[in-house]
Amino acid sequence: MSHPQDRPPDCLETQIDGELGIDLVDLVDLVDDTFFVREVEVELSFLEGSASFEFVLSKEESEALVATMYKRKGKKVLPVNIPLRSGDPPGGGINDEGIINSMADNAFKPTVVPRGSRLTPERLAAMNIGTNFLSDPEKQLFIDILFDYEGAIAFDDTEMGLLSPAIEPPIHVHTVPHVPWQQQNIRLPKAMQEAAAAIIKEKFRHGTLEHSQGPYRSRYFLVEKHVKGTYRLINDVQPLNKVTIRDSGLPPAVDEFSEDFAGYPICSAIDYYSGYYQIPLDMESRDLTAFMTDLGLLRTTRLPQGWTNSVSVFMRVMFKVHYRQIPHQVRPFMDDCGIKGPKDRYNDEEIEVETSVGKAMVRRFVHEHAEIFRVFMKDCWISMR
Repeated sequence: MSHPQDRPPDCLETQIDGELGIDLVDLVDLVDDTFFVREVEVELSFLEGSASFEFVLSKEESEALVATMYKRKGKKVLPVNIPLRSGDPPGGGINDEGIINSMADNAFKPTVVPRGSRLTPERLAAMNIGTNFLSDPEKQLFIDILFDYEGAIAFDDTEMGLLSPAIEPPIHVHTVPHVPWQQQNIRLPKAMQEAAAAIIKEKFRHGTLEHSQGPYRSRYFLVEKHVKGTYRLINDVQPLNKVTIRDSGLPPAVDEFSEDFAGYPICSAIDYYSGYYQIPLDMESRDLTAFMTDLGLLRTTRLPQGWTNSVSVFMRVMFKVHYRQIPHQVRPFMDDCGIKGPKDRYNDEEIEVETSVGKAMVRRFVHEHAEIFRVFMKDCWISMR
């Protein structure tokens, strides 16, 4: 490999969007789809999509930048690509009140909460309901629907629901024969150790973690969130991914998802609260997620973050929950759902409707969208407890 003739300047501002900017090309020698920036080798495939170099100050800093953006293909952990021996379906069925009510023990009931216990005035004020697009009576339509299914709404972990086993039984992790692994944890600074303990205690209280006595032990680490001093706990499930049999299901393509909403005068976007943590993990599979903490060996009780099949499982659950509205009225994309309205504004024709504060005039296309939203909320409510 050849090195550049001239040393790059201390401040190099070049935006890379699918191809190299000409000023960067002038500074480096391109050989076999690689180039050097102050003696740091960079593969052009690394820059596919959108990336940017703003400051190249030293070899060490450049190496850190290149090393942390993407994992090289040869280092990626891939699941096992073989068929399941039994060929059994995952179990459960589509979301339907009859299915929910016919469960043998009849113990799984949708959550009913006192009116206003979750939708407090402060929370309602913080929600984006129509902004400047809807009139006050039109906003009241949607607020009334939210109160009708208030038990399906969560703002924190204490209010989080759990998926009905009639729709999807607890998730079983299918693996190939393997030897259990025991990993050493990454050592954390003292402040991060205390933050990790607080996060783990909270998850333990809410039932998303429990103690384990199995032979598996993975490591965990913390990633800082956007708010400084707050962290997200990551259970490293790469060893599990290596022995997991692949579920080849996929979420919809981003372009396909966005294009499907073109031309609609009104749409709504709904975000599931901690969607993975509402799907229980099968008891036999939980030890596979175990990791060592200051509180002992713990394991995950819900669908694991980072597990290779979690995306496929979650999308399957979303398709089951909202099957009667997909794709003509609802399109899920992971834990976000887009809800369509009518394509016609009916020349902004107004109709009289009944709201919790009395009769009011609302636009017909807004009312039709509200009724679609009502069905969506009911499906959320009856599928969870």
